[in-house]
Amino acid sequence: MTKSISEDYQIRTLLSIADKNGFILDADLNINKSGMDFITTFATAKENNTKWVLRFPRRLDVLERMYYEREVLELVKSQVDVSVPVWKIVSDELVAYPLLKGIPAGTIDPDIGDYVWYIDPKSPPAVYISSVAKTLAQLHKTRIEVVKQFSIRVQTVDRVRQSMGENMEKTRELLGVSDKRWARWQDWIANDALWPQHSALIHGDFHPGHTLVDKDGNLMGLIDWTEAAVSDPAKDFVCFYATFGEQVLQDVLEHYQTAGGIVWSYMKEHIIELWNANPVEYALFALLTGKEEHIAGARASLAWSG
Repeated sequence: MTKSISEDYQIRTLLSIADKNGFILDADLNINKSGMDFITTFATAKENNTKWVLRFPRRLDVLERMYYEREVLELVKSQVDVSVPVWKIVSDELVAYPLLKGIPAGTIDPDIGDYVWYIDPKSPPAVYISSVAKTLAQLHKTRIEVVKQFSIRVQTVDRVRQSMGENMEKTRELLGVSDKRWARWQDWIANDALWPQHSALIHGDFHPGHTLVDKDGNLMGLIDWTEAAVSDPAKDFVCFYATFGEQVLQDVLEHYQTAGGIVWSYMKEHIIELWNANPVEYALFALLTGKEEHIAGARASLAWSG
């Protein structure tokens, strides 16, 4: 298929950036544009024919989070059994690391606005559920003394809760929120029983597209650690409810507890409410980028009263 002029220009631009950073690539690039913060490219190095992942920041505001992620990776590589990226080239224009083994459990296709799946989303493999739960338990058990050796964000649950309330207020003020959704948010924020008593080191952006699996669905690697922090451990489970439903979420929590993770009485209910509050996070992103399509999408989600 003949490439469009804009696509050809983008490929030449990416190749030029890579070359400037001392990385000579074959011209045949596989570009993934689904990420909000990075354009991700899978490429082959000419020198030794090895496979690499290249991430190109979309905006200047991404750079601080990019360098933060480098610090996170230095920490988590010794905390979980699965593979994490090992960055070899880092600059304001480019991050490059050897391709990890495994295939994303699902990849978001921006053209259809949904996942293209490798695993069965209607019936995720049992080994996927158990291996993901084990890895999250390992991550969440990272000792705070170890975390403090790195420049990692640390928030108490009380601070997470306060910040969520403040962001809800900001969202309502700038973009508007339906009365029904607002009332549900306030009930959740005020309900002490739902919230955890502890914080933990979390991935922060855990979803199928960031999990790499083998042919059977075993978790092999975790990527994209930009949002990692010591925070509310429930955040790493929201995707299971949103993507696979309540029963899969329950199964993951049971395996997580078996693997040593802490499950409190109303953890599942808290996760469901976190998902209901997800439009707050997207609204903040939309306000950050200022793009009309992001603002419109945020307003539509906030106005929903279902």
